Amino acid sequence: MQEFKVNHLITLKLEGKDTVIYVAGKRFQQCKYLLINIPEDSLDSTKEIHSIDEAANIFDGYPGTPKNIPPETRFWAHCSNLETWAENNYDTRLLHSNLAFPLLKKLTESEDKQALSAFKEEIAKRIESGYFPTIQFLWNEGFFKYLTKEELTSILPSNGKEFKALVDIEQLLNRKILLNKNFNESMDDQLWFLMKDNKITDLEITGNYDRKIDGFIDLNYIPQAITNFKDLKSLKMVENMIKTIPKPIGRLNKLEHLDFQFNQIKTVHGSIGKCKKLRSLNLSCNCIKIIPDTITKLNKLKSLDLSRNFIKKIPDSIEKLENLKTLDISHNKLKNLPDSIKNLKSLTYISIAYNKFGEFPKVLLDIESLVEITIEYNNLTYDYDDINSINYKYGRKKKEVITKKKKKIINTLDLKGKFP
Repeated sequence: MQEFKVNHLITLKLEGKDTVIYVAGKRFQQCKYLLINIPEDSLDSTKEIHSIDEAANIFDGYPGTPKNIPPETRFWAHCSNLETWAENNYDTRLLHSNLAFPLLKKLTESEDKQALSAFKEEIAKRIESGYFPTIQFLWNEGFFKYLTKEELTSILPSNGKEFKALVDIEQLLNRKILLNKNFNESMDDQLWFLMKDNKITDLEITGNYDRKIDGFIDLNYIPQAITNFKDLKSLKMVENMIKTIPKPIGRLNKLEHLDFQFNQIKTVHGSIGKCKKLRSLNLSCNCIKIIPDTITKLNKLKSLDLSRNFIKKIPDSIEKLENLKTLDISHNKLKNLPDSIKNLKSLTYISIAYNKFGEFPKVLLDIESLVEITIEYNNLTYDYDDINSINYKYGRKKKEVITKKKKKIINTLDLKGKFP
């Protein structure tokens, strides 16, 4: 078995076909990443490359990259790489991040003075470089926690406050929020955020609800720190115990998608009306009794879900939602709809199922754009003078309704449920 000693702590051993790193005599990990083939006609572009991470992203897998390198050759190449890295004060630009930082951390645990000195400096340096894949790796692997909030703010002037806010939220939740979550990964990790152009654009904080993850804290309020995400376009905080949508929500004026389903929300502050770019709003499965008029100021809204609440009345101002296409107000306590709802000229779908309607709300037949209604499980009567033909049946089949005045077919009117 071949062996090479890099320094007093790091040793490489060739075990079969694998090169294995040992730290302080204990097996650390197998070396995996090694060579990059840089074509001759691309040499000029390497002047803009500042780390192995960047080079790997550009050139790895380039046609002509050697595939069948003998294990002994690989071993000595790894030895040379690690020796160069150690001789250059553990400069993490000289190794791939997924090896350099875990190895550097392991060396600090062995009280290597050089590693202790370089560790925080290397983290800060690589974050400050602005190279996103490395920043993503450092965040997801928890290396940000080794810097103070003040250090983060100083090295990330454009979004330092955002990362600081994420640290605050993580501490509050006692759980890690992943950056750019891979949706093929386990769905146990329900805390994640996305970045675009170095700005946080999407944030999801799904609660414990029925998963019962040990140590995970459900939120009963919206953390103030979230208002630091000035470029946030999508906020999803479902299955928590949030009681109210507070005034600061209005500061997130770039929001396009807002999802607070499965909480305990009773009140929605009027400042939500300042989120003028909202296109979808989901407040289903909460405890809302009154719809604030300010919601109807969201004139770019295309989808509104208020199902499974305790709403008794739809405000007349609903007509202001001129771009609304889908409206779900099922599972509430509604007995009628305002006449103004007929002015929703873009509406194609509405659900008023599981309410307390005593008769079919004929005002819906005046909405020319409407193509689908669900109205099952209401206390409907047989009084349908404005409808040319309609079939009553207790099954789950879809029906057609033809209005006498408009001669317009409204497809998939679902009438299952209770009839007198």
